[in-house]
Amino acid sequence: MADKWNKCCTELLDLVEASQHAQVGGYDHSKLQALIYYLYSHTHSLEASRHPDDDPRTRSEEMLMELPVEIRREVLLHAARDLQMLFPERCDRLIDCITPIEPSRTKKNTDKLNQYLRHIDASIHSGRYTLALKLTNRCLKEYYRAYLKTTILHWEPTTENVQWMSISVVRDMMNYFRTHSIPYSERRMLLMTTVSNVLHTTMARLKSTSGKYAVDKAIAIYARNNMKRIAKFLSRYF
Repeated sequence: MADKWNKCCTELLDLVEASQHAQVGGYDHSKLQALIYYLYSHTHSLEASRHPDDDPRTRSEEMLMELPVEIRREVLLHAARDLQMLFPERCDRLIDCITPIEPSRTKKNTDKLNQYLRHIDASIHSGRYTLALKLTNRCLKEYYRAYLKTTILHWEPTTENVQWMSISVVRDMMNYFRTHSIPYSERRMLLMTTVSNVLHTTMARLKSTSGKYAVDKAIAIYARNNMKRIAKFLSRYF
């Protein structure tokens, strides 16, 4: 188990430094250490924090390994989600590695997503890009609807417009994160509204041209890949 945590912490630190070197995302060791302080050391002392002369990576690693397991898992999950938009595949693997066995609720959401993805992938493979886009749009709306019904008391859909649903989700999340001083990724919030806007715009063109508008492969794959990331993120909240 200790070897697993060492590997997970090393991978996270590699991702932090990759973000620094690329000068993208604004994530560095100081931000990671601030997250650790927020989640744990504001009520406890950390021995590693008493050695300011250590290089940033060594200090971050010592602080992570000093944390109780559950707090360490929480820190890694928060940081991996913040970096997920920059390094989606590596962060997905890291999240899967440190996430405990999923409850049946989450399994149901995952099964539904995988079923949609199989149909979407089959549509893309056969060149039916319009169908793939419609399935992607339908799946994302289902996840938005489930989130809003779970988190907003007496939520009543005034529209099934995926663009407006995404705005409602983002507003609710940002309000919650800010109220509770929880670090969050602005990139992830922006991704939801951007992808939803692409879907809404493309679906509107399909309707206005009575099927004459052609969805190309690039749009279908873009929508499919980003819908998957959004759905996996939302499924943690309902």
